[in-house]
Amino acid sequence: MFGNTSAIESQYAQIQFLIKNANFNKKQYDEAFNIVKSNGGINEAAINERGEVLCKNKDNDFKLLQPEEIKESGYVPVTNSEILKYRAYEGSLVNDHNLLGIVNNGIGIASVNQYVTDVIQKLGTD
Repeated sequence: MFGNTSAIESQYAQIQFLIKNANFNKKQYDEAFNIVKSNGGINEAAINERGEVLCKNKDNDFKLLQPEEIKESGYVPVTNSEILKYRAYEGSLVNDHNLLGIVNNGIGIASVNQYVTDVIQKLGTD
């Protein structure tokens, strides 16, 4: 009646794996979004921990570049929000956890200014 039960069990196990993987990816996406949003960096350029800027060209190829390399490269910087969009909707990027690592580094200028102000105010008080 059901044909090859071994094949059905294998397909079921594969579907369960895909569902778990999708849930894990969604959780990572949500965490990265919340971190960058709370840091005010959602619309800032995507910069990794080494100061490289994530850029893309007209063919939607991504590349990390030093700031001084961008002008002559044919690539343009992307924002953290753009990374999240690309990762959510482009099949080849869905499981790219490196992109979320870059987003997790996102911070807005207001957060940087607040940090600097706090440090300056504490000078000489400790």
